[in-house]
Order: sequence, then C-alpha cells, then structure tokens
Amino acid sequence: MYKMIIKFIDGETYISDLQNNRWNDMPKKIILQIEYVIMGKTFTLRDFEAYNHLIEKFRFIQNNEDVSISKLFLMGKYNNEVYILEFNVKNSQFYTEFKLFGQEYNNKPVKGWKPGISSRKPTVYIETFNSRPED
Repeated sequence: MYKMIIKFIDGETYISDLQNNRWNDMPKKIILQIEYVIMGKTFTLRDFEAYNHLIEKFRFIQNNEDVSISKLFLMGKYNNEVYILEFNVKNSQFYTEFKLFGQEYNNKPVKGWKPGISSRKPTVYIETFNSRPED
C-alpha cells in the first residue's frame, strides 16, 4: 500500500515497502529523486540538495496489535530550507510546508539526511486524490 522509490543519479533504482523500510540500508549514492506511492497516488521530490523521510508509527499496547503507520514525511533540503510533504494516514490528507533546516520535525533537526544534487532547482510533483488521468 505504501512504497518508496529512490532513483539515483547513476540510473539505479531502489524500491522499499514503507512499512518495513530500511533507510540506512540503501546504497550510499547521490539521489536524483524520491517518490512515495501511497494509495495508488505518486508524490515526487526531485533535484534537492539532500533528502530524508520519517515514518510515525503507533501500536495499541493493550490490544497487542501490529505496529501501524500514522504519518509519513518526505523531505527535501534546498538553500537551508526543508520542503516537507506530510501524509496523514488516518484521514488520507496530505500537507506541505517549509521549515528552516534544523527545525524540520517538531522544530528539531532529524538525522539520516542523504545527498542529492545541489546544482539544480528542485521540483515537486503531487498527484492529488481528485486528479484524473488525461484521456
């Protein structure tokens, strides 16, 4: 249901299921773009200086349920700002915002940034839930 596709500058592609994501296990290469595929829709960040993502998970302890994803955050850094695409799984809504680098999650820095391309202007593509493919 949730997938991340990372395309590297050398043409290699890395695909990960977000439920069992191993961000630190992916190849240490320069990233060209990252796509989230969520509920059949694609969210793409391309040509950012650096990339990161976070997954908020929860578990109801008393019911001993499996861990579930509550929110997904896809982030791209450019010129000391971070573009954040947040997807709230509970209400199927996505939100975007900009934060200063170092204040990207609850106004605190996050670790795990991966290198991107610093010589291009970044682009963002969001396939909205009410968009329709062209005929």
